[in-house]
Amino acid sequence: MKKTKILLLICCAAALMLGQNVRAGEYVKYLPYVNASMSRASFWSDKEADADRILADSDEIKRLNAKALSEKNAKMCDLKNQPESFDGSAFNAYLSEKLQKEKQSLLGWTYNSCGHKAEADFFDSMIAAAVDPDNAGKSLPVRYAVVSERSNLRAFPCAEPILDDPQDPDFDYQHYDSLRVNEPLLVYTASRDKAWYFVKSLCCSGWVSSSDIAMCKDKAEWLRAWDIPEDRLLVVYGDKIYLEKSNFDGGLSEKVLTMGTKLELIDAAGDGSLINNRSPYNNYAVVLPERLKDGSYARKAALISEPAKVNVGYLPLTKANIARVAFGALGNVYGWGGMLNTDDCSGFVRSVYKCFGLELARNTVCQAALPVSSFDLSELSDAEKENVIRKLPLGAVLFFKGHEMLYLGSDNGRYYVIDALSSMLSISGGSKMRVRSVVVNTLDIKRPSGKTWLSELNLANIPYSAKP
Repeated sequence: MKKTKILLLICCAAALMLGQNVRAGEYVKYLPYVNASMSRASFWSDKEADADRILADSDEIKRLNAKALSEKNAKMCDLKNQPESFDGSAFNAYLSEKLQKEKQSLLGWTYNSCGHKAEADFFDSMIAAAVDPDNAGKSLPVRYAVVSERSNLRAFPCAEPILDDPQDPDFDYQHYDSLRVNEPLLVYTASRDKAWYFVKSLCCSGWVSSSDIAMCKDKAEWLRAWDIPEDRLLVVYGDKIYLEKSNFDGGLSEKVLTMGTKLELIDAAGDGSLINNRSPYNNYAVVLPERLKDGSYARKAALISEPAKVNVGYLPLTKANIARVAFGALGNVYGWGGMLNTDDCSGFVRSVYKCFGLELARNTVCQAALPVSSFDLSELSDAEKENVIRKLPLGAVLFFKGHEMLYLGSDNGRYYVIDALSSMLSISGGSKMRVRSVVVNTLDIKRPSGKTWLSELNLANIPYSAKP
């Protein structure tokens, strides 16, 4: 009798959970051949017989990261081992050339925030503000900084947006990449107004607001800030978490920490010890970087709630965890170059894998060049592509020109992905449709050209599997 009651309760609970998910379909819209059940990470990981098997351990991940740094076409920067000084004249020449190329790529089809075409003088004024003539003829030291506020790398040292549609402020070509709190940077020069710094991150270079970074006094302080032993490492794997609102410390109040953020754990005595005016019970105590009034770095203790989507050390790299992390961002707004506190397509894939300690390159071209197991699909028929895809594991990355996505698996003969999607051909087939969200879709949907995603695929790779 007891067993019957227990089974009945389990069945009722399962039906209730399923009913709640099915009811979502009454209010949440899905792309064709996608339903509410497919919005659960477990729907896909449960299809995998080895969903909880470790795909790459910490030693293998370190080897993969080292190989990525050595791959020229991945354009990643070994921050720890860069020269500690540089020639000012040569740097000015490099910077001028870089900015002129950026200008030429944007001239003639972009707009400023007033809705006017971005003319040559618009770009020339930003270039003039970027190159500091005082650098010329000098040997200058590389400086070291960490990100103190979630920020972005920009093309030019200016807050003015560069838009392809004056009615669409959510797609700004100024943005190169997101910068997470506590991310390390090498600092090379400041804009003439000192409001911006030209920096290098692990996989990109550009301009960051000086108010968003904290300058370390030396390399040792810089390394201590972010090169954290894994047993004292707290990794944010949730899409976003926010610190608690505080009137005691405005700098910590509701600070956003995005997926892949890495912080140092500290011991916090509970007996009368306060952090941000609170006892640390049921919280993780961590160190956050603080930018002092003079721009220098300081260590500040903060609390992160115990139930937050964080992990002590990197998450184990399993198919189940890949799905779990990726689906935490489902429905998010698409963020070109990391704008809007979120990710574009390659940034999304990169953020997911950062939670496992695996570092990927910045954009689709550079990620496709990583020295990992890959499959050239460019000359294959659709049927041949399907033969390759159906053998790929959950978490493989599929590419076509300008876009990439995480492979989930197949269902009823269709192939599914999760991706940060900007646009596609409308369902009716009439015109280009703005999506701008992280979505689940099949490879049957079409690009604005009218070709299916399956037909357009040119590469697949497995980021956690070394190139044979």
